[in-house]
This record gives sequence, C-alpha cells and structure tokens, in this order.
Amino acid sequence: MEFVLNPQIPIEKYFEEMTRIPHGSFHEKEYSDYLVRFAKEHGLSCDQDAIGNVVIRKEGTAGYEDHPVVILQAHMDMVWARDSDSGHDFEKEPLKLYIEDGFLYAKGTTLGADDGTGVSYMLAILESDTIAHPPLECIFTVQEEVGMFGAMALDKKSLKGRRFLSLDDGGAVSTMIAAAGGMRVELKLPAGKERCEAAGYEIVIRGLLGGHSGSCISKERGNAIKLAARLLHELKKEIPLRLASIDGGEKENAIPRDCAVIFASSEEPEVIRKTAERIFGQLKEELKNTDGGAEFSWREICVSQALSEDLTERVLEFLYLLPTGLRSRNLKLQVPEASENLAVIRTGDEEIVVNYSLRAASESKKESMAEELRLFAKVFGGTYEEGARYPAWPYKEESVMREKLADAYRKITGEELQLVAVHGGVECGIFASAIPEMDIITFGSRGLDVHTPGEHLDLKSFRDCFEIVRELLKSL
Repeated sequence: MEFVLNPQIPIEKYFEEMTRIPHGSFHEKEYSDYLVRFAKEHGLSCDQDAIGNVVIRKEGTAGYEDHPVVILQAHMDMVWARDSDSGHDFEKEPLKLYIEDGFLYAKGTTLGADDGTGVSYMLAILESDTIAHPPLECIFTVQEEVGMFGAMALDKKSLKGRRFLSLDDGGAVSTMIAAAGGMRVELKLPAGKERCEAAGYEIVIRGLLGGHSGSCISKERGNAIKLAARLLHELKKEIPLRLASIDGGEKENAIPRDCAVIFASSEEPEVIRKTAERIFGQLKEELKNTDGGAEFSWREICVSQALSEDLTERVLEFLYLLPTGLRSRNLKLQVPEASENLAVIRTGDEEIVVNYSLRAASESKKESMAEELRLFAKVFGGTYEEGARYPAWPYKEESVMREKLADAYRKITGEELQLVAVHGGVECGIFASAIPEMDIITFGSRGLDVHTPGEHLDLKSFRDCFEIVRELLKSL
C-alpha cells in the first residue's frame, strides 16, 4: 500500500490510515471499530459505547505509574465537504492526499485534519514504548461537528482523570482559554408550488471562501445564501418572477460557499441576464476587500412548478431579513462574543428549510438570537425548532496544566505560548460543565481553511507540535 506521508513516523502513518476509512459525522462506526481493534492488538483496556465513543486506557510508564491520570481527547468525525465539481464518494472512497509546499491537502475535498491530527497523536502515544507519560485515558468522541453529541453522551462518571488535554486545536502557537456555547436552529416556511408555464432560469453563486462559522465569522466573508436571496429580491423589483427553489450550503458549522436559485419569469432572457449581472456586480463590489472571488452563472432551464407571486414575495422578504454574521465582540478578550450563521437552505415540495448555527459566550445572548429567529418564523407563518445545544467553556484564572504546557512549549521552541479565547464551540465546555474541577487545556497543529475543500495541514507544525505534547506528558 503506497503512502503519501511517511509510514515510519507513527503520527503520519495513523493519520493517513484514517483518511482511508469513512469517518464523517454520523458515519464513524467503521473507524470506531478500528479503534477497538487497535486497543486489543496493543493489549490496552478499551470501552466503546452505544453511540460509538471509544475510551482507551494505558498504564503509566516506568516512574509514572502512580502519577495522577491524564485525559487526552480528540473527536474522530470530520466534516464532509467537496468542491461542486468533485464526484468524490466519502462513504466508499479514500481521500486523495497530496503534498504541496509543505502542506497536506485532499484533492477536491476536506482533509479531516480537524481532528484527525489529534486522533493520530493519541494512537502514536498509545502505541509507543518510549514516550514517558502518566496513566492515560484517551477519549475518542463522535459527532462533534454536528452538535457534540458524542461528548454529551459519554459516561463521564467513569473518568478518573482530572487533568485534561484536548487535541482539537489548530493554533500550534497557542492554547485556548475559553470558548463559546452554541445551539442549532431549524426554520421551516410553507412553500407549496403551483403549475407554471413561464420560462425557467437558474442562477448560481459560487467561489466564496466559506470557512468555519466560529473562527471565520468575524472575517466578513460572503454568505452565498444571503447573497442569492438579496439578488433575487432586488431582481424581483425590476422584473416579474416566481421562485421555484433555493438551495445552498452544506454544513451548519460552515459559512455557505455556494447557492443556486431557480425561478420562472415572463421577461425577455437578455433583460433578465443583464439585470441579474448588474445586481450581482453590486453585491460583489461589497465583498472586494474580504471575499473577492465570488462568481455568477446563469442558464435557461425548464420549470414546471413554482411558488405563486404572493408566496414568492413573502419567501424572499423572509430570506432578505434573516440575520447572519457577527453580532457582537468581547473587546477585553478580542474575540467574537455572539454570532449566527445562516448555514443551509433546502427547498422541498411543500416547504423551505433553513438551518442555523448560533454561538455566544453567554446563555442570554444565545437565547436572544434564538428568540429573534422564532419571531421571524412566526411573523412569516413558519415554524421554529431547536436542535443540539452545548455549553460555553468559561475562562479560569489559574491552571496548572496551562503552566505546564507553557513550560513545555518554551523548552521546545524558545518562545512564549499564546493564550486565546475562541468563538468556536469546543467539547471542553461539556467536560468542564460535567466535572467543574477538571483542569482543561488545548493544543494542536496548524490547520487552515477547515470545513472547506481547501483545508490543508502544515506538516512541519504537525510534527513539531507532537514533540511539545510529548514534552508536556513527560513533565506531568
């Protein structure tokens, strides 16, 4: 079997093996079973729960046997996202890895470095006979990317460790000290269709940067769904049209990069094209400094059914008014404090479904944003439903683990570890909420453009950060 990475380096071997096994959110069973086999092959204690979480335990190495237990944790699921022209089948095909300028990519798809790097670190440590460490509890969770269901379902009463290192961190030079809480919201708006005999058209907006809805929400990147809704709303002011469908976005925790709208109109095709191009040009001009790669395409297609003119107007007004993006910042910690991501929209036979991801450092701000969406849905005759919730991870002034990590980082790099609060949701909040005395830190290698097909991993950082983790375990 050919390797793109070096199979003689354990972290690289285990990472590449992981890319050959399906492990998208809700599709982790095969990889969860792989972890159980790994534990048995290495003579390690292992528990696998009904949802697929795996906990592997290893005794401390010589001289560390009686030291307090340390928990290492990472999630095994990845976001499945691909370029619009990619035919990759995540459930059947391995990722197509390649290296360019010191970075690891997967051709046309997400890479899964979030959080395959953390998983590979733990497997390399569990396999090793030479890495010094206290007794370990290695937690591999599922369904992190879709609501942290694995971490919430895990039996935390069985955990002995009170020192906790989360390896779900792509900072390389920093450790998280706080994170936002979040929730998922689904809105549904009635959108029954009627027979339509007018000519049909499809407009597609693509080429936006997208990105993680926590780490990238403050970068003022374009939201393809919002742009498409604005374009169609403005277009309807100048020409008659009836909406047939609007579909965009892939994941609730990713800013949507693409959106397609289909509509019918009795106006001349050339008038429609020129008007739509002019409006899109205005929208693109707004993004020239933050997301200038937006592209526009259009074509004539057949449309047999569409919403009535009145219903079209109501739906477009609803979508035009829906909020998305950064809501407020914490000026002390220099991090977003509240945001909402208009993430996915799908058109069915009788309704349009909109999915949101809300994030906030406080419950009150999160509830306020959710209430706004509930009222929007109510005013426009739609429905509102809440999905997964997860707690914030509040900042703690004192942390022995943080001090130890800073010492290890300084010893290996000669530099000072940075402390950052983040807007993304992390499983640390769930463990901190369940076990308040847990001393939690995070660390991991440098990943870029996560949750997008452009995701890539800094291979030097991948190797260097593992040495810092080794040094940290040795110091414990």
